[in-house]
Amino acid sequence: MKPIQDVDVVGVGIDTARYCHHVAFLDQNLRPLAKSFYFDENQNGYNVLRDCINRLRDQHPRARFVVRIDAAGQYSRNLESFLRSIEPPMTVSIGDPVRNKHYHKAHFPKSVSDKTESSAMARYAVVEVVENSPASSPQMLVLREVAGRLQAHSKQLTRSRNRLHNQVARTFPEIESVFPDICAGFVLKLLRLNPTPERIVAAKIDELRKIPYLTVEKAVAVQKAARCSVGTLRGPVAEELVRRAVADVVFAMASVKDAQDLLEKALNDLPIGAYNHVVTIPGVGPTTAAVLVAKIENIDRFKSPEALVNYFGIFPERAESGTDKQGRPNRQESAHMSRKGNDLVRHLLWNAARTAIRYNPACRVLYARQIARGKRFDVAIGHCMRKLLHLVYAVWKSNQPWDDNHFPWDNPASAAKTEPNGARATSVKTSKSKRLEPIDARATSTASVDPTASLEIDQPEVDRRFSTDPRPSKNKKTAGHNRDEPDKKVVATVESNVASAEGSVKKQRGRVEPKRPFIDYEYLRSQIDIKDILDHLRLKTGMRVRGGVMRGPCPVHGDASTGGRTFSVDLNKNIYQCFDSGCGSKGNVLDLWAAIHRLPLYEAALLMARTFGLAPNREEEPVARSRPSRP
Repeated sequence: MKPIQDVDVVGVGIDTARYCHHVAFLDQNLRPLAKSFYFDENQNGYNVLRDCINRLRDQHPRARFVVRIDAAGQYSRNLESFLRSIEPPMTVSIGDPVRNKHYHKAHFPKSVSDKTESSAMARYAVVEVVENSPASSPQMLVLREVAGRLQAHSKQLTRSRNRLHNQVARTFPEIESVFPDICAGFVLKLLRLNPTPERIVAAKIDELRKIPYLTVEKAVAVQKAARCSVGTLRGPVAEELVRRAVADVVFAMASVKDAQDLLEKALNDLPIGAYNHVVTIPGVGPTTAAVLVAKIENIDRFKSPEALVNYFGIFPERAESGTDKQGRPNRQESAHMSRKGNDLVRHLLWNAARTAIRYNPACRVLYARQIARGKRFDVAIGHCMRKLLHLVYAVWKSNQPWDDNHFPWDNPASAAKTEPNGARATSVKTSKSKRLEPIDARATSTASVDPTASLEIDQPEVDRRFSTDPRPSKNKKTAGHNRDEPDKKVVATVESNVASAEGSVKKQRGRVEPKRPFIDYEYLRSQIDIKDILDHLRLKTGMRVRGGVMRGPCPVHGDASTGGRTFSVDLNKNIYQCFDSGCGSKGNVLDLWAAIHRLPLYEAALLMARTFGLAPNREEEPVARSRPSRP
């Protein structure tokens, strides 16, 4: 045995479990200092561990003790608190389970046991550079526990919704064509009272109208669909199955709501700290802020904003490893957002970003810039999710609340300098109001087809993609938004240079534009089939029809000269898609009309309404539909 004075480091590796834990002790030469053993998850077991550590300290008084814990779920919290109470203090490191698993597999590939796992943790404590994990306050532990409970309830809500969808698909599948969201409150009440098509047909219109938010038109439509339903499940048992599925969804929703209230209460119970500034960011509500604080716990764990972004997986992921038979590198056509990270945080960040593009000046300008470049809505929202994490890192690290005037977000020169990846940014200019206001859904517009002209943030297009109306945070005064002030118009101008952008803004200041008509995009699309568009534009020539799907040359990027068949139209679903890698255009009937005419969505909707005599919204009387003369 080596002399006692030669022991400088004692690595203590602990593999945690539900009822008992296993501990191993190694010196700096990776030799065992004591026999490894199990100890129970109770006071007696903890006392046995403390006695063993004290004996090793008496034998090696100059040695530094480093403890590495394999954190398996919630079983390490009590043990961590106990180890931090031992005097003199030791370095206590809480290991990431995935990293610990890979480390164990690299050094002990032939077996998986409690002994090898604790030995791997002891080896990690000796060989690797181990830092002391920051201790969590009791209030933070409670917050993390409630956040975990919210995540569990959210998963249960998703399962309950899926079960309801599956049950309805066999009982009354046509209801989803009348009510796209069958988990809406009034639809759930309708299914609870009338769970099968027979019950809905037998119900009187006056009885159905008593359900809140169920209009006469929808009641008539759902009865019409119920009369010709193709559902196979019938009878009292089927009714009870639907009612129980509805009850599960209602209960899961209530559980999620209770967990959110409890989470906000736990956030308010935290001691005053820099994390309190997260909720001041426009778009980040109390629930989102509480979950972020619970999952981040200590911002010093992350050395940069990008480290925080990577931790939650808010980045594009592309697989390009290897080559084909010709030696060319394998490349994906497009990247997708990484599936790593906490799913609850990603869900909350998605909703927060949808709100931030309306009320947060930083995300609003970023969203406008991405849309101006032709990015899809979900891609632009992904950029805003990443931006929100950068803002969370900034306010937490600097211990300063959100400040509207900290950075000139609406300055085109500043926007160009902050473009990611070092690319030359397109100038983005907004109206020089002192405070950015929410975009009015019916604001006036002078958008032009020319990409160098002013590009308006089309708020109806944003609202069209929202399933719910996003709200700002519950703060009394949210930066960048004051509910007491009237809505003002915000115009984002994309110019090739700053001078032309400023001239465009000055032009808009000198006149009052007429009020734009409001367009209900969903209602407008419901009045016309994609087949009518193809007939009007004479695009059926050279296209083949098979099983309700038409294939032929793409009219968007124009591959008719090559005789291509990349353009596909589903006549039943009223959608289209081009499978050419350089085009990739896809969408519904309005998207096709806008893509062919190279128009923004709002201008394309106006043109389609005028061309085919359609009503732009439900409030206006439909004009007589007459086929215009073909060009």
